[in-house]
Amino acid sequence: MKQKLVFTDLDGTLLDHHNYSFAPASKALALLKEKNIPLILTTSKTLAEIKELQKELDNEHAPSIAENGSVIFIPANSFENSEEQIVTLGKSRSEIVEAINAFPSYLRKNITGFSDMSTQDICNHTGLPQDKAGLAANRHGSEPFLWSGNEEELDTLKSMLAEQNIRLIKGGRFVHALGQTDKVDGMTYLAQKYKALWSTDNIDTIALGDGPNDKAMLLAAGTGIAIPNKYGVSINFECSAPNIIHAQKQGPAGWNKEIKNWLEN
Repeated sequence: MKQKLVFTDLDGTLLDHHNYSFAPASKALALLKEKNIPLILTTSKTLAEIKELQKELDNEHAPSIAENGSVIFIPANSFENSEEQIVTLGKSRSEIVEAINAFPSYLRKNITGFSDMSTQDICNHTGLPQDKAGLAANRHGSEPFLWSGNEEELDTLKSMLAEQNIRLIKGGRFVHALGQTDKVDGMTYLAQKYKALWSTDNIDTIALGDGPNDKAMLLAAGTGIAIPNKYGVSINFECSAPNIIHAQKQGPAGWNKEIKNWLEN
């Protein structure tokens, strides 16, 4: 029997895009718990945000991957560690902010990062309540920012950051600066940890996601589940990928069905 690992994106995947509920996935979540299969949250969210959700999921003893693969949380008494650990795979947030602050003024003036904002500012720009905005601001390996310059200047910024091994990801509202890491790095890191813990290379992995930043993770997993996004559109894979399954249902309902199918097969 292969040991199993589940890596999942959150918003629009395990969590409903509109109300952030995971209720439609409750049956599959119960099956994973019954079979002692680790559920590893793999997201752009911060560790502080993830820990709140893990309490709701009763999943506090599992590791997690935060900030698009930049940061890994390992709970106490798992693997070889007696105390909890936070592993930064790329650049630390302080290194990223330092690099941004060193930019010429014509570029820096166009950047309004989380480190420049008050909690209330973050509330205003994200729509998050005060407590959730504080969790979103508690970052270890990335810096989201608002960009007010033009595309040419952003390309200049991207090139200058690349020289310091920092990359940019454009989101719906914010641009995210982080090290040269992604969700695949986090998934690979933890899979190796579990292989050592279980003394086997015979591991079956499944990854689920709905966005372009999940594409590489889905391709790297044994089985990749592409969940349709809020518009009902699935991730586009340019070439044939035999390990990819396109879910028919959106969000946690699709997540629930595909996890159950994976376990049955």
